[in-house]
Amino acid sequence: MRGNPLQKRKNLGRSIFGISLLVSGLFWVAALFFSPPPLPTTSYLPDFFHKIPFEVSKGVALGIYLTLGYLLIPLNNKFGLIQIKASLQTSVFFFFISACPNLQKIQFGAILPFFLLGSLYTLFKSYQVKESSSNLFRAFLYLGLASLFIPQLLFLVPILLLAAITLQTLTVRSFFASLFGYLLPYWFLFTFAFVTQQMDFFYDPIKEAVRWYPDQIDLAIGIGPLLTTLYIIIMFTTSTIYYLITRHRSKLSTRAFLSVIITISLALLLLIILQPIHLSTLFPSLLIGVSILVAHFFALTKGKVANTFFAFSAIGLLAIFIFNLWTHL
Repeated sequence: MRGNPLQKRKNLGRSIFGISLLVSGLFWVAALFFSPPPLPTTSYLPDFFHKIPFEVSKGVALGIYLTLGYLLIPLNNKFGLIQIKASLQTSVFFFFISACPNLQKIQFGAILPFFLLGSLYTLFKSYQVKESSSNLFRAFLYLGLASLFIPQLLFLVPILLLAAITLQTLTVRSFFASLFGYLLPYWFLFTFAFVTQQMDFFYDPIKEAVRWYPDQIDLAIGIGPLLTTLYIIIMFTTSTIYYLITRHRSKLSTRAFLSVIITISLALLLLIILQPIHLSTLFPSLLIGVSILVAHFFALTKGKVANTFFAFSAIGLLAIFIFNLWTHL
């Protein structure tokens, strides 16, 4: 008797998960002997973490990324993003983040993906639910909280509203609940600023939201992070094209969820391209969506073409990691 193909894929996912933990551990240990300079960030973000010792900062970041990877498993299992209960998306996330030594320390960019996951989870829970005001309120509340760190995320408000339409959950009532959820953190910020008579705390995020940083900032980022971004763009484009070609094979709910992930990931990617100064803060959040899409691609493809692409992807990721370390020798 032939083995169950579904069970084989589950076993393969467990094997890759173990390999990802081993490889990621080796990558993080190797990166301990290098100290890449921090990527440029906006003056709006205070540097709360600069006094933390290098080893402690890397250890805290590792714990955060392991937690993020773990949270991707119940997200997939509950909403069937890859159609099998597997940890492949977590393995891909570990591979990606381990190849980015510039991100392997505690920073605001490591915290923001928690807000993205909260928004995704509550958005997906509202799928085809008539009374979805509470879910959309929470989804936009997470976005509003994240925008306190990066006010430019204001431009994701129409993206999430479009996602709500895709999920067939947006009504007049839920629309106003969404706006209230986004504005609630700013209401508390205004109250604090008014009571303490420090209104700059309230005005600064509004001014920052419409601030445009010079294009020349990408020159200060370095060739390594830019090549890493190009690699992620290739992976995102390939997995998205595959999904669009084969979307008819997926359930209606899976199509809706993946369409939302593609839309949000594309918006984050465009924001990074247009404003490269946000690379360090938005890149981990971008990797959440790209990891799910790439895992969906790898889990459902087979044959020589898929195996060849997987091999080239792995070689490319290793080459990028080595290059990122080599540039800091």
